[in-house]
Amino acid sequence: QKTTLNLWNNQKIKYIVATNAFGMGVHALHVRTIIHTTFPLSPTNFVQEVGRAGRDGQSAESLVLYACADIRELLMIVDTKPDSLEMLAVRRRREHLDRSKKKIFAMAYTFEESYQCQDPEISECGACDNCIRHITDNIIWCDISIDLLRILDTVDKLLRFTNDLETQLVTFGRNDIVDVFIKANNKNTREKNLTSLWTNESDDMNNDTVNILIQTKSMCLHAIDRLCLEGILAQKVIIKPMWPGSLALVYTSNISEIAPNARQKIGKKLWLEAFKPSKKRTDIKQ
Repeated sequence: QKTTLNLWNNQKIKYIVATNAFGMGVHALHVRTIIHTTFPLSPTNFVQEVGRAGRDGQSAESLVLYACADIRELLMIVDTKPDSLEMLAVRRRREHLDRSKKKIFAMAYTFEESYQCQDPEISECGACDNCIRHITDNIIWCDISIDLLRILDTVDKLLRFTNDLETQLVTFGRNDIVDVFIKANNKNTREKNLTSLWTNESDDMNNDTVNILIQTKSMCLHAIDRLCLEGILAQKVIIKPMWPGSLALVYTSNISEIAPNARQKIGKKLWLEAFKPSKKRTDIKQ
């Protein structure tokens, strides 16, 4: 280990592969790129990892490679952390874990952004990937408040649907909201009879999707995450054994309720979202 570190410090070797413990106490000025092969366990870990690059004051690059499965695994680690079980009372432990989960979701939401500058202290740094895409794609910022209110209407429909004794749907998640919002006629909506939530609507309401800015699954999921992070939608994360006694854990995430005065909260501010102009989307206006 010492030999490898000396060779790397003297730039005899160009790359080094290490855990996130590497670099503590190491002040190397020549690091230009950090590649994270997994999603950082916490915001603190992420800051520590990226802090090893650009120590000479010059620009550096950080690349995070992750998948949704990584986030699920991190939530399981947070939920089953032995220290939390031993040191905190049940109520304090739950509050602590809920805060930790929200931080992880907030990090995931930030990394999903395509255009918004990832430096919250300045409006536009002009250097990060998001700012560069913002400039080259000539994006337009639009207020999606109306779309968010429609998403709330969709969630309200699903909540009433799950409370109906005649339906078999007990819980629902983000993908169910998306399918009903965009009125997708697929296996999921047919098996759960979700198509009934819009088939009885008037023709005017069925054709109203043309005036919706959010028209893709990814954009809708992003908007739902935004509502969850703002506390307008309550998201319940359930982590349990795959079967009794199993060490393998199963992760599910359900939307459980709408916050009081949710519509008023949406109406109190502008909810700007970036859109890339296209010939197909003539409805997008600044």
